Order: sequence, then C-alpha cells, then structure tokens
Amino acid sequence: TLDSLYANHDLSGTSGFRKLFDRPEHLQYLQKTCGSHCQSGRGINYVEAFAELFAQYYACDGSRQTMEAEAPGVARFFVELTSIKKYKRKEG
Repeated sequence: TLDSLYANHDLSGTSGFRKLFDRPEHLQYLQKTCGSHCQSGRGINYVEAFAELFAQYYACDGSRQTMEAEAPGVARFFVELTSIKKYKRKEG
C-alpha cells in the first residue's frame, strides 16, 4: 500500500494520523466506512484504517464529499498529504 511504500507503515503510525480518531465524529466515520475490518483486539488497526480511508477519499467525488462532511479532519489529512517525505519532515 501507499502507507508502506515510503517505509513500514509510516503514515498510519504517525501521531497526526492516529490523533484524528480522538475526535468522536472521525471514529464514527471510520467505523461506518470500515466496520470491524479496521478494528483489532487492541483497538483501531491503523494500517487498515489508513488504507480504507485513503481509498474512500480518492474513490470518487461522492465518497470524498461524504468524508468532508462527516469527518472533515480526516479529509484535511489527505488534502495536506501532498508528499510523503514532506509529511514525515513535518511530523518528525
């Protein structure tokens, strides 16, 4: 996946991505979009969450607009993700 092209699941492991789900509306959107597929015995499976949400954002205008309405911070994360290396520099 894109998440592991740069490094071993580096984007889903960033605090910026993980903190998105501190917001109830973002967690609710993830659960609605991904169901139990993005859950593990220890909580959110961030690798799967990143993959599913990335796919939703880039699937079509309708899915992107739904994300923007229901989980605006998640949509903003993908808008700002213009370069993996740039994001990693910003993060660390």
